[in-house]
Amino acid sequence: MKTRKLTALGALALALAAGTSAHAAIKYWDNPDYRAFDVDCYVSGAVWNFDGIRNAGLNQPHSTTATTWKNLGSSGANNDVWVRYLNQGGTGWANSSAPSSLNDVSGRNLGSWTENGFTLTGDSEWRAAGSAASIDSGTNYTIQVLVSGDWSSQKYSKPYIMSVQQSNFCFYGDKANSKLYWGMSDTIANHVFFSEDTLGYMTAIANADENTVAFFSGTTIPTSGDGFRQFSVGSKKDSGYCIGGYTGVNGQFVGTIHSYRYYKKVLTEEELAWNRVVDERRFFNRAAPLPVTNVVVTTTVAGAIGTEPVGCYAVDGSHLFTAPATMTIDGIDYVCTGYALETRNGDAWSAPVFHKAALYQPVSFLATDTDCVRLTWQWAKADGLANLYTVDDYVWEGLEVFYDGICNVGTNQPHSYSATNWVNLGSVGSVNDVFVQRLNEAGGAWVDVADLNPVGNRNPGHWTEMGSGWTPKADSAATRRAASPSAQVIRSRC
Repeated sequence: MKTRKLTALGALALALAAGTSAHAAIKYWDNPDYRAFDVDCYVSGAVWNFDGIRNAGLNQPHSTTATTWKNLGSSGANNDVWVRYLNQGGTGWANSSAPSSLNDVSGRNLGSWTENGFTLTGDSEWRAAGSAASIDSGTNYTIQVLVSGDWSSQKYSKPYIMSVQQSNFCFYGDKANSKLYWGMSDTIANHVFFSEDTLGYMTAIANADENTVAFFSGTTIPTSGDGFRQFSVGSKKDSGYCIGGYTGVNGQFVGTIHSYRYYKKVLTEEELAWNRVVDERRFFNRAAPLPVTNVVVTTTVAGAIGTEPVGCYAVDGSHLFTAPATMTIDGIDYVCTGYALETRNGDAWSAPVFHKAALYQPVSFLATDTDCVRLTWQWAKADGLANLYTVDDYVWEGLEVFYDGICNVGTNQPHSYSATNWVNLGSVGSVNDVFVQRLNEAGGAWVDVADLNPVGNRNPGHWTEMGSGWTPKADSAATRRAASPSAQVIRSRC
């Protein structure tokens, strides 16, 4: 699943309710029927990916008995982790490999799976150790952790959410001061922190290109203050790591770990926002602000929709939006007559352009990730089909000159009430367009007009209120523009 970087389309970013599934070339939301996000909907490229729902592997059902947590990231099974627990005296670890079950052992509670994570009680942690399990962080990376917990439940004053080494590659908390720290050097003063009343989202970003590190709970990367530091980023290499604890026996986390993702790259703010959308829906069935919207779908008849619900969409690559030929809403039959398309220009929409459907045929619009449009399906009652005729329904063969009072500025253009040029729709084209002239004040000559406002006693005429024709005055005429000096000028009194 591609995630587009934030561009000018971000001007159309909408903080709407998210809830949908990622399908082939589109990300859906705004409709409960499309709320089946899965682990493959995150930004791709995670090296480690421990998911509290897909804990037994990609496309595998959730396990409530697993003692090995499968790594779904690119580093694969070598970086799986397993549960280890404290011995009876609490002075060391009782096991050096995955236990056979999660049953209590000698009074130690190993923890348990919820439907979307693993709950630790302070007696255990997840461990990967040995030459097979290794980390090489690189100097540009992102770590995202999601937990549920609170400070009062912590057994230890310094609980560890994850660690490679106790002080120089770890997430840990300060229970007394409700602060979360990211340590990436042995010098505690260099650790980055932010304050948080409850334990939830944590994101760490190391950016060697800019010599900055950031540690925060939101989706906006801090550039000053708490959670930000200028720091010469180095690579961390080690052969073991822990989730929910560290190598010692007095800093295990109490709470539920939902996910842990490590990318060997710096995620953009849009990518962080997209991962938050997926996390919120998958783990909490909640909505989150969406990063980018580039297609808005609406309809002229409530309930008359296409294959996708009315709402906002972020197209990935391209996607074909389609409306059926007919629909029945509350016992009334409707025919889709086409769609109106508006383009976003800065902070405003352009005038709609109508695209006619062939009667009783489905109609489609192909959107791409470079579009920034609003698509409105147009419907009419089927019992009024006589009203559905458009300019396209005339006999066009051999039609050279054709001035239409409705489509006065073009075949697929909305009617203009201010046009001073009447477009010829016929085959000879604009050479036979006509324009409005009016008599001058003296009444002895014709002059071009810039608009349809009366001048003195001379009235150039106007387009009908219903938008279906031209109402002339005795002061006006429609004139064909000459294509060349030798072309004949045809003036006909209207």
